[in-house]
Amino acid sequence: MKGSKVLGKWTRQQWIVQGELGVGANGAVYAVRGADHQRYAMKVCEDAGAVAFEWGLLEQLSAHGFAFPKPHCIDDSAAHKSLYFYVMEFVDGQPLDVVWPRLDAAGVKRILLATAYALRHLHKSSHAFCDIKPQNLLVNLQENQCVRFVDVGGVTPFGRSVRQFTPTSDVAFWGLGERRASARYDIAALALMVATLCETPPKTLSQWPLERRQAWILRTIRGLRQKRLSALLEDAVHGRISHADELIRRVYDLPADRRPVVAKARRQAAATGAVASGSTAIGQQKRKPQPKRPGKSTAGRADWTERLMWYALTCAMISTAGAWAEYLR
Repeated sequence: MKGSKVLGKWTRQQWIVQGELGVGANGAVYAVRGADHQRYAMKVCEDAGAVAFEWGLLEQLSAHGFAFPKPHCIDDSAAHKSLYFYVMEFVDGQPLDVVWPRLDAAGVKRILLATAYALRHLHKSSHAFCDIKPQNLLVNLQENQCVRFVDVGGVTPFGRSVRQFTPTSDVAFWGLGERRASARYDIAALALMVATLCETPPKTLSQWPLERRQAWILRTIRGLRQKRLSALLEDAVHGRISHADELIRRVYDLPADRRPVVAKARRQAAATGAVASGSTAIGQQKRKPQPKRPGKSTAGRADWTERLMWYALTCAMISTAGAWAEYLR
């Protein structure tokens, strides 16, 4: 609750809750302010083991780059018996799905490069991110490191079964690979996330047979307007890019112009909050039926009947004039 105070049982530090940042599988994250008047993020769980596990990961990963928030402290609540938490750096930015519709090709390239470099640092520790989704990637284009990872809950050592994932970013969901932590799994998850940002999946997708789901994602990737990006994503989801260094090299080859990656209608729909139903993509609009215009054959037929009408009228006038002339003679 906003304004609530949390007192650490062991550190005796007090934190003032400023608002909820998000809720995940392992707990909730809140924006808090410390006694030093600095802003932090607090992860709160009811399971002490989950807090200790994530805290240990954060400490370990902080030595491998700056993609994840820096750990600050871990504690129990002095007032609530089964409330465990850790405090970390507050990461400023917007979720990738909020930023994506406004990006041009140069912006997409910059974000993909930043994400690929962050994955390279993570993979040096023999861990995979696994739960790659737009809400776990915060973007701040004003910063040099414009992409930060904000959820350590899905991080898994290489070779282990993936513990936490998002279906649309999971190769097994699409029938394109196994659900096991590896650099290849992360790279494919990143590619799947990009594809589903470019084309919104149908609401009933999870009910489709596996073959139909796979056909949809591959058709979406192959239909992207930027062909080099399309080729990169297809290689990634098929497991043909197995190292972050190779991913970085492929991203560097992408164009960096000002053309939008997402279609204009989709960007307008995102700006207005329009959502498509069924398998129709966001931004697509039904065309109003247009009245049929007469073709050549119709126009020719209309001209022929008009000439016949005037011919008949002329003949009738001549006949009538002749009859009157004969009558008056």
